[in-house]
Amino acid sequence: MLSTTLSRPYEAVGKILGNPKILDIGCGGSKSPGAVGIDRMPQAGVDVVHDLNKIPWPFGDNTFDLVACQDTIQILDSILDTMNEIHRVSKPGAVVKIRTPHYSHPNSWKDPLHKWHLAFDSFDYFLEDFGYPRYTDRKYRMIRKEFIFNRKFGIGNLLAKISPRRYEKYYCHRYPPYNMYFELEVVK
Repeated sequence: MLSTTLSRPYEAVGKILGNPKILDIGCGGSKSPGAVGIDRMPQAGVDVVHDLNKIPWPFGDNTFDLVACQDTIQILDSILDTMNEIHRVSKPGAVVKIRTPHYSHPNSWKDPLHKWHLAFDSFDYFLEDFGYPRYTDRKYRMIRKEFIFNRKFGIGNLLAKISPRRYEKYYCHRYPPYNMYFELEVVK
């Protein structure tokens, strides 16, 4: 089941679109209700068994209204290929929700499958208004990005709200966020 941060917006999308087509990438045994779950291991809840590092994924272009990628992007071989493939299978205006550990949290480093250790601005490289360097012609618009802390009113959370960049530069190793959350819109 997706965390509250990721599952709450499904309700809003459902009210707007009626019956949205949802893709849950790397869902494992905890697929979001009503979603199509894809994972490399066959488990309860996995609808499509496929190695996510093998592109293209077995879906047509412009299929999904909403894509969730919870604790998965950091274990895939290429973030660029993954973001390009998410863009391909998403409808114009689709919402993409990504949750991943922040590089300063021990969870980013202790899992031997983690290949990427990401920062607050890592997904800015995919935005339509991002300058040089441009790694792909597939574009997104940032709807929301935030640090996720275990303690709602902790000092790290407060410092991050005051200035996310200053927090990441000076304080994140002392008060690490548990995760980061990104919400993007597909631009086609």
